[in-house]
This record gives sequence, C-alpha cells and structure tokens, in this order.
Amino acid sequence: MPVKLVANLLTGVLFGLLSLAATATTLAELQEADKVRVKMWLEPQSNIIARQQIKLQIQISTDTRFSGGTRIAAIEIQDAIVLQREKFALNSVHTAGNKSWTIQQWTLVVYPQRGGQFEIPEIPLHISVMGEGSQSIIGKISTAGLSFTAIMPGQMADKPGWVATTRYEVEEHFDKPLGQLKPGDALVRTVTISADNLSAMMLPTLKAVDTNGIAIYPAPAQLNDQTNRGEYSAERTEQVTYIFEQAGDFQLPPQTFYWWNLDTQSLEFITLASHDLKITGGKGASGRDDEVRLVEDESQLGALMSALKNTGIVLLVAFVIWYVGPKLRGRLAPFNPSRSGQVSERALRKQFEAASRKGDLEKAMGLFYRWLDCYGGEQFKGSVRESLRLNNQAELSLAFNVSMESIYGSDEQCAELDLFAKKFFKVLKKAEKLPGIISLDVDLKLN
Repeated sequence: MPVKLVANLLTGVLFGLLSLAATATTLAELQEADKVRVKMWLEPQSNIIARQQIKLQIQISTDTRFSGGTRIAAIEIQDAIVLQREKFALNSVHTAGNKSWTIQQWTLVVYPQRGGQFEIPEIPLHISVMGEGSQSIIGKISTAGLSFTAIMPGQMADKPGWVATTRYEVEEHFDKPLGQLKPGDALVRTVTISADNLSAMMLPTLKAVDTNGIAIYPAPAQLNDQTNRGEYSAERTEQVTYIFEQAGDFQLPPQTFYWWNLDTQSLEFITLASHDLKITGGKGASGRDDEVRLVEDESQLGALMSALKNTGIVLLVAFVIWYVGPKLRGRLAPFNPSRSGQVSERALRKQFEAASRKGDLEKAMGLFYRWLDCYGGEQFKGSVRESLRLNNQAELSLAFNVSMESIYGSDEQCAELDLFAKKFFKVLKKAEKLPGIISLDVDLKLN
C-alpha cells in the first residue's frame, strides 16, 4: 500500500476521533473518546479474611474538570455489609503525556460475613463534567463488576461474635466498689469495645446472663465511628444496671471476646474475669446516702450530745433526754446506738415523696428499698412481683415493670413511682390485715 494512502487513512481516523471528542454530548461518548475514565479495584486484592474490612476504590477521571457533585448508587452484595463511610472524594490532578487529568477517588468499605465467592455488581455513577463551550455534561456511567474470595479461618467456626482486625480492646468499670453492696443497691457496669478498621455496628454485644436475685436492665448501646485520613476506628459502649434483690452470694460470669488478628493471622481473645459478689443484709448504698442527709437534717441536738460526751458530762445529757419529753426523745431516736442510726419511717417516706416529685426516680427507688430494708420485720420475704401475683394485682404488676424499665432500662415512659408505692402499700395492708405497712423483699426482675 502506498505510503501516501496509509498517511491519509491515519489522518482520517485521527480526524474522526477528534471530531467525535469535539462533538461528544453524553458521558458514554466522552468515555468512548477517552475523555472520561472509570476504574474500580479492591484493597487488599487477595488473602481476604471473612469479616475483615475491604476498601472498594472507585476512581473517576476527566481531562476537563468536574462541574458538579458525584453520586454513587446503593450497592447490595449478598452476605456482605457495604458502607460509604467517606462523605467526600479524594481529589487530585495527574499529568500523563500531554494530558492533565482531574481525578476523584471514592472509597467504600465491604465486610464479607462468610467465607466463599462474592460478586460486586456494576455500580452506576451519576457524574457531571465540563464539556465544550463551558456546558456541563451530566449523566450516568457504570463501573465494571468485580469478584473476590473470602477465607473463613477454621478456628473461628464456633466462636460467637468474632471480628477480624488489627487492633481490638475491651475495657470495663463499675460505678461503685464491689465489696460494699447491700440489697437494693444499683450497680452500673460499663463495657467499652474498640477496634480499628471496623464499623461499630459489627462489634459484639455484652451478654446479659439471667441470675436469680439480680434484676438486669441494659441501656441502649452507644456506637461511635470515626475516620481519620482514611483510617477507621469503631467503639461500642454498653451500660448494664444490676439491681440486687436480696442478700446472698452471686457471680457475674466471665465473658470472652474473640478476634482474628490480621497482622499475625491468628486467633486471639480477651476475657473479662468473673466477679464474685457477696450481698450482705442491711442498708443499701442509696439508703446510707439518704440516711446521712436525714441525720444531717435532724442532728443538731445529736451533735451537741456528742460534744457533751467529749467534755465528760454524759450524766447531764442522760438527765435531759429522760425528762424533756416524747417529742425530743423522738428526735434523738435516730442516734440511739441500739438502732444503729436507723431513721424514722416518716422521714424515709418524706424523702421518698420529695424525690418522686423532683423526678429523681433512681433516688426514690433507693429510698423505697431503704424503707423495705428497715421496716420489713419478720414478714420480710418473697418479692414485689410475687406479692402482686399472689394478690391478683395484674395492673399493679404492669405499673411496677414500667417503672423499673423507665428507671434502669431503655423504656422512656414516664414512671409514676409514688402512685405505685401508695397502691402497693394498700395491697400489703389488706393482705396482711395489719394496721401498719408490712414490707416484702423486692424482686425487680422483669419477665
């Protein structure tokens, strides 16, 4: 073929391509003319472990510039979680040959939940680039599909709630010492789980194990996801309130959290040790705090008595106490050593009513326990729930459950604790046919 003819053919092809590019009015035409490029790949591309984070990178390039925002259609992959954790693309400019490319790189994350083959479908992209004559060309183009294989480590087959990551930590703390608990105390346990390159929703939950004598009220978990320069971290915080219904020996069982270390390619685990608790009879923690406040309110004369003792005129104090009268003796009663600082029933009920009016329901419940503990007498047995059941008080049982769930659990209903207490006292009076109020041991566990 003559050289001139070949040159003419090449010139014609080049002219046609330039004409196509100059007159392109759709994204498909720009892509065909190599003025828009789309590329997609995985990081890592091999040795992928089930439940580990995979970065799905989508790169869009144009030899002009972007004239609007880019939207990525929702992606569904069977047995995998797909999240777009980055709100913005990584923007850059790259020069290749005599062309300058404006680049947007979007990062999505994929968490395969099993071992085996996975298929990533074509992903529609809604983009806008600048065309000829400063006119925007807006439309959709799609990525190519991808496939990958995830490996399920054999050691993890029977491990509940495990994850795959490079860092995994579990911490716990309690809101009060474990060696000073009494019936009626509320113990708050906080467990925080954190990990790198995971979503907080994938972190395991704290197991609440039912234990006779302990009512358990978990609060909604707090999930926190953070991103810093393409590195992801996750944190899950759970709070559980334990209400000790009676004296005795109890145990919060150990809990083990399993994870696959991607750096060492090995199984690791973290165990929260068991906690042996000895709940002794007597005043609960809330009762002791309220007793201190009650004694402070009524203790001016008691303080004087202590001062007189220190100065050696105990006989004079005894004479005053004996002859002043019932009212003064009533005020001094809380300081009688034989009563170990026990406050009056009337004072406790006033404190309870005040806490209920102020909406401090946790304090009110502590005072309720305090009252039961101080004035239960020989009839102190059973539980609130059981007592209501035996007396066919279904409506009051429901009110009790609502009150306890609103104070210690996740139910946001308003608890009318003072109204429940008044009705409960009436039930006890009627059941025992006694002039005073007979208390029963409190069981706050929900069924």
